[in-house]
Amino acid sequence: TTTTTATTTMTLKDAKENPLAYVPIDIMLSIPMFFRLYLVCRLIMLRSHLVRDVSSQSLGYLNRVSFNFPFIIKSYMQRRPTILLTSFCITTFFIASWAMRACDYNVNTGHMSMLDATWLFIISFTTIGYGDIVPSTYCGRGKN
Repeated sequence: TTTTTATTTMTLKDAKENPLAYVPIDIMLSIPMFFRLYLVCRLIMLRSHLVRDVSSQSLGYLNRVSFNFPFIIKSYMQRRPTILLTSFCITTFFIASWAMRACDYNVNTGHMSMLDATWLFIISFTTIGYGDIVPSTYCGRGKN
């Protein structure tokens, strides 16, 4: 049997001998999806009270303060640190779990489930390391 993708054509025998050389096309196409995260930053900035409020804009202009993204995040950190840090940790948690799932692809077993990747990320991040789920590729081990 032959496995064909847009980038690589190899037989299953070759893939079993060298399982680290095969990268599925769906992973390669979904990685640029994370470049769209700048839209979230832009949304946060445009929905900010500092940008929408005219008095804040005029005070910022008179004092030569530019309302860029780091300034908005610092102001949110002053006003609502719990919400900001919680949302940042949850977002990082899900992105890292997806990356673990994407990196740990094996020809014999395929992708690990998202729940397994989430569990693996939790036990790796908290340095417990039960050993019930282990990554099978170099890329997956690097994410640990």
